[in-house]
Amino acid sequence: MSNLLSLSPQVCLQSTTWSDLQAIHEADYQIGIWQRELSPELQHEAADLVQKELEPFRFNGTLDQLAKELPQYFILSSGSLSTSLQDDVFQLATQFSALSGTAEIRLFFGRVTGDMCRRFHTDIVSLRLLCTYYGPGTLWAPPGIVNEKYLNRGDNVQMISDEAGVQQLAVGEVGLLKGALHEQSRFGAVLHRSPSIEEFGLARLLLRVDTRSFLD
Repeated sequence: MSNLLSLSPQVCLQSTTWSDLQAIHEADYQIGIWQRELSPELQHEAADLVQKELEPFRFNGTLDQLAKELPQYFILSSGSLSTSLQDDVFQLATQFSALSGTAEIRLFFGRVTGDMCRRFHTDIVSLRLLCTYYGPGTLWAPPGIVNEKYLNRGDNVQMISDEAGVQQLAVGEVGLLKGALHEQSRFGAVLHRSPSIEEFGLARLLLRVDTRSFLD
């Protein structure tokens, strides 16, 4: 039985079941959210790892290559070859690869202490996966509160007509964000930004996975 929920207009596909997120490719959806909570083990490992000042793990390649390189990062970061966090990152990358239909992915995983993208923007990708394991999650704006006149040109105040309507991913939730290169998107790419953490001295532990169409 499906656990699908929707916002109005129906741009957000939400479910407690990953398999339901296959529908993200339907034109009406801008964003898909897998509503899940982290296990106690994942919470503990994320809280421990975010305290360590390590360089993020950046990857570009196939899942077979990721299976070889990811464990080495976790050996350096936690001193352990087998961790729940490592398994979860690899599993999400695998699920994303299957859902997006791409054999090669780009991946970022690590501690973030700055405001990566303060300004609301869209991505030049087909599809992007975001999961915050620790700290504030990504903010996104439904099309009903977006001022198209200033889209990707104005500041946040100009682009967003109703700040109260801005949505935020919860810790552990997995967001699938359509970018400008997705072929099926009635409402265009989803507008989103990173949460403000730098001025508050906060840190995040973030996973980002992109299709290879990603452009800087």
